[in-house]
Amino acid sequence: MAKEMIEKKVVLGFIIPKEIRYFKDNLDKVKSGGNFIILGGGDVVFPALLAVSIIPQSFLKSLVVVLFSLIGAFLSYWIFTREKEPIPALPPIAFVSIAGYLITLFF
Repeated sequence: MAKEMIEKKVVLGFIIPKEIRYFKDNLDKVKSGGNFIILGGGDVVFPALLAVSIIPQSFLKSLVVVLFSLIGAFLSYWIFTREKEPIPALPPIAFVSIAGYLITLFF
């Protein structure tokens, strides 16, 4: 799906360069597995939905889930830079977000 979106030049997500020097590159250079990471809309929306749904319990618990979601996003980024291949970002983000929620249940 990501390849199709890139070919049609319609990316519903965030394009993150691997290194700062690629920040000003033209979008024509974006390709799957290249020097850019494409973080889809679902990779951001689903953890955000989890965090927002926890707000009635406690705003602090919601912030903990958001922080764990960011840790999961950085974990996905780290795995991607090691593997050098496109990987789905949502599994590590979701796993760490859910772990954060479970931790908030105990405290």
